[in-house]
Amino acid sequence: MHRTLKEPAAWEGMPLSEIEQVAKPKMKEWLERVAKLEPMEVDEPPAITIRRMRDAVEVYEQ
Repeated sequence: MHRTLKEPAAWEGMPLSEIEQVAKPKMKEWLERVAKLEPMEVDEPPAITIRRMRDAVEVYEQ
């Protein structure tokens, strides 16, 4: 998101922090959008998925 916003901010002469405030949805808006999503079925608990992804990154960084 940072790169996506940085160039337009420079074109407009606005600080990036100001552009980010406008671009980020407010909590209420975000919750309304999330509430409309259909639940997902997953094959494993989210904690296991996150651990696998973190472990994969650690192996890649070594």
